[in-house]
Amino acid sequence: MAGRIPDAKVKSATGHDWDHWTSVLDDFRKNGYNHTAAAKHLNVDHGVSAWYSQAITIQYEHDHGLRAKRQKTSGEFECTVSRTINATHEACWQAWADPEEWSAWMNTRQTHDFRVGGEYSNSDGDIGVFTIIEPMTRIRFTWAHPRHSPGSHVTIEFRPVDPNRTQIGLVHGNLANTEEADELASAWRQMMDQYRNHLEEDR
Repeated sequence: MAGRIPDAKVKSATGHDWDHWTSVLDDFRKNGYNHTAAAKHLNVDHGVSAWYSQAITIQYEHDHGLRAKRQKTSGEFECTVSRTINATHEACWQAWADPEEWSAWMNTRQTHDFRVGGEYSNSDGDIGVFTIIEPMTRIRFTWAHPRHSPGSHVTIEFRPVDPNRTQIGLVHGNLANTEEADELASAWRQMMDQYRNHLEEDR
């Protein structure tokens, strides 16, 4: 999780603090533990909203060693990065879709065939195939690099905030462990900052 939700906020939203919900899940856990069942228990039996049921359950799992940092309920690891860019929706999309623009902010010698099934590569040794392209909405591609475990994928989503601001969300999923997810999170934060600077300062 990005960080523990403050106790006062949890109590305001659910009527009880972290100690209470920890005790509830401790009791639930005595007969075995399953993430989906635990979240449903909070939601259905204790009247906690769906979002807070998930948030409390995930935090409990982190606190009790049931889930590693950056680990999903499926057992896979992922990293997420988001930025709000002071640029139009179209400009933000084009900076990913056009190979020359992509090279200008991401990596040198960036080449890609921007279509589903098309391949890309760059000077850092990253290679992959585009698997989803939903114009102005979402891009997904496989990602491979010699230093990392094979089989991961990257999803980028684009959402206009207003005519001159766009929110970009990036998820790099199917990673091997916390260490790999942390390393790639750091790299993607740098890349997304370069992306934002390219759009906000170079135009």
